Formats: sequence, C-alpha cells, structure tokens
Amino acid sequence: MRVLHSIVLDGWSAGSWYAVNVACHLDRLGHENLLICRPGCRTQREAAQVGLRFHDRINLEAKNPLRMVTNLSALRRILAAWKPDIVCAHWGEDHSYWGVLKLLYHDGVPLVRVRSLDPKPPKAHVLSRWLHKKQTKLVVVSNAYLRRCYLELFDLPEESVKIVPAGLDIAGFADPSPSTGGASGFKAGNPTVGLVARFSPVKGHSVFFRAARLVAEKLPEVRFVLAGFESELKTKDLMEMARKAGVDRQIEIIDRRTGSPAAIIARFDVGVVSSVYSESVSRVLLEYLATGVPVVAANVGGIPDLLSAGEFGILVPPGSAEELAAGIVELLRDHERRRRLGCGGREFIRTHRTWEESARNFAAALSQAVKSGSASGSVLQGQRSSS
Repeated sequence: MRVLHSIVLDGWSAGSWYAVNVACHLDRLGHENLLICRPGCRTQREAAQVGLRFHDRINLEAKNPLRMVTNLSALRRILAAWKPDIVCAHWGEDHSYWGVLKLLYHDGVPLVRVRSLDPKPPKAHVLSRWLHKKQTKLVVVSNAYLRRCYLELFDLPEESVKIVPAGLDIAGFADPSPSTGGASGFKAGNPTVGLVARFSPVKGHSVFFRAARLVAEKLPEVRFVLAGFESELKTKDLMEMARKAGVDRQIEIIDRRTGSPAAIIARFDVGVVSSVYSESVSRVLLEYLATGVPVVAANVGGIPDLLSAGEFGILVPPGSAEELAAGIVELLRDHERRRRLGCGGREFIRTHRTWEESARNFAAALSQAVKSGSASGSVLQGQRSSS
C-alpha cells in the first residue's frame, strides 16, 4: 500500500510519536509512506532521523481563508502526484482538510482518522458528524474508551472503529543495567519507587507526593525517584512539594536526559503512573513493563486496557493518594509478587506490544478499508498505484 499520513501539530506529543513510529514500521513491512508535517517542527526532524519520507512545506494550522484555499490546492497536488491508496489524518485540522477535499473533488481515496493522543471524547456537532459519518472510512484509536466514544456519539458501524495501541521499540529494554543514584542516602538496599513523566499537573505529581508521605510512614527506608523534564512545573516546584510532604530527604529528581530511560527505570522496585487525566497513550507504562517493573497506575485513558490484558500491576482511581500509597506498599512488601508481575509484563510487551506488532495490526486495518472502499470510485482511481 501507499499510505499518506498528515499531522499538523507543531510540538512533539504522543500523537506525533505514534504517527512517526507507525509510518516508519509500515515502511519496514514493505508499504510506502509519506508524512505531511508542519515546516521546521520536531515531527519533521524525528521523521528524518528514522529515514521516513516527508513533506514539510504546508502549514495546515493556518487560519487565513486564502491560505486555507492554497493548502487545499497543495494537498490536491500531492494526492495527484503521489497517488496514495489511503490517507491517514493524525490530527483534527488535517482531518477537516481531507474531508473538505473529498467533498470538493468527489475523491474516493479512503480517509482514516487516527486518534492516538487526545483522551477527550470527540466533538459531536453537526460538522463533525458529517466528517466522520460521510467522509471518513475508518477511525483508528489507541484504547477501548475512545472506541466506545466514537461508536456511541456518531452511531458508527462496529467494524469502522479499530483499536491499534501504540507499540514500543524493545531493543533498549532487553537487559538494562540500573544507573547509579545521585541523591545522598540512596543505597542498593533501599526500596525505590519511581515516576517518569514530564513535570506537569496532569501527570499527578501532587498526588504522588501525598502518596509518598503515606508510604514513607509505613516504610521509612523507601526512596523516590522522579524523572522528566520541566513543563508547566519546574524542578523547584517539585522540590517544594517534596518538602511539604516531608520526603525531601528521600527523593532524587532527574530533570535532564542522561542516557537510556531503561537505565533509570531498572532502578525501580515499583513504577508509578499517577496521572489525573490524559494517558491516551502511556508510553512510560510500556517502558516500565518492558523493563520488568511492576506498576501502580491510575485508571485513566488507555491504562486499563494494558493492565487488564494481564496481571502486571495495580490499578487505582485517579487522584486518590491513599489508594496509590496502599498499592505501592502492597507491592513493596511482596517481593515474589513483584517478580511475577514484572516477568508477566515484560513477556506481554515483547509478544503483543512491539511497534512491529502494532504496524501489522495497523496495516491490516488499512488494507481492509482500502478493499471495502475500492468499489466507490475516485477521480484518481485510474492513476493510483495498486502496490
């Protein structure tokens, strides 16, 4: 197949990560992929780094009416020149562009909406209904919650909404050696609880610190490691939270990327996802499990899909420091259970959640959409490749 992907997002997010990785691994399976992205963005740089073919001369986020007309013409030229079998829109703005293009030119190239980032239900206003019900052949989502939303809000056929979870490149997680702790008082024998996440309120750092205080009251020897990068919250904000929770002498904060994340995660006895929202794709949860670390995770987004696939950890309500702490203490006190959960999680990731497996599932969904849409006709149909 020839697959045309587009994502207009300027920054780098789970959606960008998903788009680049799924296109890259589709390439490796023998399909041809072209990624349309915003000029000069990180998505373009990441695509170039993995050898992905890309087009970065269109800004689909432009709101100027004349620019929007120009963009439609540019997209039309790309369609005519590249002759894709299917188009995958990884962001809302480009999904709208492709829908309008299909309306104007009666184009029969199947359109796919890929929703791998935003955990909110889709908007169900009249234009969105038209776009999804009339112009979109397939919706690909990353978790069961989003699938239910699309089926219920748009009354779509069951077969038109597919779940294709994100995968993980597991090579760096094969046998990681734990990095050396940098905080005073950290010893090899200290049980360690870790949270890897950008420094943002949505990741639940405040919940984590309240839980840390409760854990430390029961297990005074415990140590905590937070790794990530500054965002809405700064390192000094996290240190202040730690001080108020009374665990500032038991914590290490890593705010600069130093080598493989697996080396940091391998230090953990328990990995935590304390997010109060988001996590449509929880990349760090995949990384915890691939490293063999059992988890205590909030029941948000796609997390329950992963944890319910096998017994790899404990699921707790988002925002509940008490239940988060109880789950951490429960695992820290049971070495054999931690070992069993860690082994089970590692095996599951290596068997079912690699990017190779995700790309195969993605390709199967696209292939079915192409086959079922081939009878509809297209102004490009005589020109399109059948590869």
